[in-house]
Amino acid sequence: MDAMRPSFEDELGASVEFFVHRLAVWGGYAYAAVRPQRPGGRPIDWRRTKYAEAFASGAFEADMSLALLRRSRGRWEVVDFVIGPTDAHWISWQTEYGIPEAVFEMP
Repeated sequence: MDAMRPSFEDELGASVEFFVHRLAVWGGYAYAAVRPQRPGGRPIDWRRTKYAEAFASGAFEADMSLALLRRSRGRWEVVDFVIGPTDAHWISWQTEYGIPEAVFEMP
């Protein structure tokens, strides 16, 4: 989660922590399905972020964000991430990186 935090904080403009829905590792990749939240578990006020318009229109999934990480030189690095997707964004990761679909399936 610490490897992801800077990317999410840059995007959301403040400190975040994560509620983890799924964390899976396959080979040198890790997939995280998370809900970003403010420290202490406080919800993010999406109306005060750059996602305000998408949130207001219902084109935003506030409870879900996704990240793909790769292990490189002993450290996890973010390859890509998406906040609030309303589609199966991971399909492009499956195709591009050859990661099996089972890695992305929610329990």
